Amino acid sequence: MKRENFRPSPLGDARIEKPSTLVFVRELRAPPERVWAALTDPAKIAQWAPFDANRDLATTGSAALVAGGTGDPSETSAIVVKRADPPRVLEYTWGNDLLHWELEPIATGTRLTLRHTVEDAG
Repeated sequence: MKRENFRPSPLGDARIEKPSTLVFVRELRAPPERVWAALTDPAKIAQWAPFDANRDLATTGSAALVAGGTGDPSETSAIVVKRADPPRVLEYTWGNDLLHWELEPIATGTRLTLRHTVEDAG
C-alpha cells in the first residue's frame, strides 16, 4: 500500500490524560508483530505515516524523521528512541514531545495505544 492510498479507521478511543497527554486507541486486525513492524520498519512506516524514518526504530538511539516523500532536509526532525521492547512498547522523543506506543494482543489482533505527551499543554 502506498501512503497516498492509506485510509485510517475510526479511532477506538481518544481522550486527554493529565493536562498534557493525548491518548489514542485503535483495535487493529493484525498481530502485534505485524503492528510493531509498521511502527518501526522504515519501508512499512512509509506506507502510512506523514514522515519517513532514516533507520529502523526497533532499537534505542538517535534517528531522524523527514516529512513524507519530500526528501527536504529542512523538513527533518531529530528523534531519540528511548525504549524499544518488541513487540510491546516503543517510545521516542520528537522535539520536546514524547510518543509512547503500547501494543496489546487481543482476540482479534492488537490494541494499539498511543500516549502523546506534549510540552505545552495549551
